[in-house]
Amino acid sequence: MDNVLSNVSLLIFFGFMGFVLWSMFSKTGKGRILGGKIVHTANDEIIQAQGTNKTTIRAHVIETNSGSKHVGIELSDNAKLAASMRPIKLTKQEAESLINMIKEVVEKT
Repeated sequence: MDNVLSNVSLLIFFGFMGFVLWSMFSKTGKGRILGGKIVHTANDEIIQAQGTNKTTIRAHVIETNSGSKHVGIELSDNAKLAASMRPIKLTKQEAESLINMIKEVVEKT
């Protein structure tokens, strides 16, 4: 009985880890994390490397189930044995406000 329970526990663990990896590295998984389906990804991306850590910023157009579109920003951190993704979902107005904030601070640098 203990052997069966440990096998089920391992199956659940590996299933969960497979789901996490699928979510982080597939377009469909990233779209779900961002709240919809990725319909377009910007051609450019920002990559910053510092030591063994690499941060990537990508922008996506996200379409929700209701048909509305949003801007999805993906912040991914990758290191040798670690990875994380921070999703940010913005409306068109919020994205335009972010653009204006960035332009304002860029003019002052």
